[in-house]
Amino acid sequence: MSSNTEKELLLDQYIKGYTPENRLGFIKLVLTKYKLSDNNIKFEDLIVQDTNIRNIANNIKFEDLIVQDTNIRNIANNIIKQKSCTPDNFKKVFNMLNIDQIYYIGF
Repeated sequence: MSSNTEKELLLDQYIKGYTPENRLGFIKLVLTKYKLSDNNIKFEDLIVQDTNIRNIANNIKFEDLIVQDTNIRNIANNIIKQKSCTPDNFKKVFNMLNIDQIYYIGF
């Protein structure tokens, strides 16, 4: 299956299955989801404690973010400021992402 076909199928599933809150949640993840680089955190930091979670969040580097494109991030920020994500706004952001980013973001 080509990534375009796969992406179209995912978009169709997301549009049909997502509530307005789900769409907005996905857009929030566009801005916040990251992958851990090799030296980003230590195993001990993964122990669930509020201070460790805050420390991890403060140490996220821009290059670790899944979506680094400033245009996509600006559009996502504007949607979040509206506190609502229409299907058209969702499609706009979704179509700007590549398939790997979509899978990383998940939801």
